[in-house]
Amino acid sequence: MTIVIMVGMNNAVMEVTDGVTIVTTEMSGKVEVIDIILSVERDAARSTSPGRTGQGDNARAANLEPLHSKVVEIGKSVAAVCQFVEIERENKAAKEKWKADRKEAAERLENERREAELKKKRKEKKLRQEAERVESMKKELDIKVAMQGKQKQVCHGSSDSGSIANSSETEEINTKTRNLSISEKRKRAEEPVFEDNTPMKLPPKRTPLKMSGPGNLSARFTHSRTRNQTKTPTPRKTPSSIRKKKIPASIGAVGRLKFKKQVLHESKCLDALVLHNMCKKVVIPYNGKFEAIFDIAAHRTHVMYGTDEEDEVETTNEVEPDDATVREDVHEAVCRGFSVRHLWGIVDCVTRWRKDISVADAKIEEVLD
Repeated sequence: MTIVIMVGMNNAVMEVTDGVTIVTTEMSGKVEVIDIILSVERDAARSTSPGRTGQGDNARAANLEPLHSKVVEIGKSVAAVCQFVEIERENKAAKEKWKADRKEAAERLENERREAELKKKRKEKKLRQEAERVESMKKELDIKVAMQGKQKQVCHGSSDSGSIANSSETEEINTKTRNLSISEKRKRAEEPVFEDNTPMKLPPKRTPLKMSGPGNLSARFTHSRTRNQTKTPTPRKTPSSIRKKKIPASIGAVGRLKFKKQVLHESKCLDALVLHNMCKKVVIPYNGKFEAIFDIAAHRTHVMYGTDEEDEVETTNEVEPDDATVREDVHEAVCRGFSVRHLWGIVDCVTRWRKDISVADAKIEEVLD
């Protein structure tokens, strides 16, 4: 008896014991039993009777039960085999990929090594060419030195011995030519004279001047030397603020104060040097900027409005003016066009000056005593 089982795995046919044949097809890695075909080989001359038909069916069913169990076991084993084959296939693919990566890495390392070797060879070649060039330059220089010394060039085996010989030759040449100098100038020959020809007038012969070579040059910049010039004082112009202005003079104490205030206003904008020159011009001792301003104002006021006697009378009179006198002065000033605020400012300034003068006189008396 032969049992044919169709299972899913690449349509492969496997022979199993006891005449069982398994036909498989692959369907997404899943094993399925498609069909079971039973073929019973019997003799061609066997005849069947109707009475034995029922007994034959029962016997056939009893014989098929162990076959069914065996088919199930075979299906399980086939599934395990398929799973094993799939795992082996994956392992094989992974191994091939690993081999390919390893081969690629080895090729990359080999390429890098070759590039490094080529780069090293190029560098060595460049250094060798540079050394050859330097060596050829040294040889040419040695030949030139030998020709200048009018000696034959001697070829030596090594470059060190050649350099030593050249240095000794140059030293000998230097020692020989150290004391040589031109003591007499070259004399010119007499010009030929012809009897029939008139003398020719030629320009005088002159020996061209020798241009000396450049001296020791310094790395830093040099400045041109200029003559020491005496510093002339710059002319000073008199500022427009201190130029003499025509101040309308007015008679009386108010005019005197107005003039003095105007002079103080003009003098306070000047610097110390101008004030010193002004004090020197009018023969006033300079004791500082602040004192010089008041001294100049007092001097100009004295020149414009009174003599020394009048100033002494005004300074000795320390009595405070009474209200009537102040009212009269204020009335006179208002009539002349001054504002009351301006007048009270003038009065305040006068009183402060008188107090300062009295304090200064007291200090002077204490010093004199």
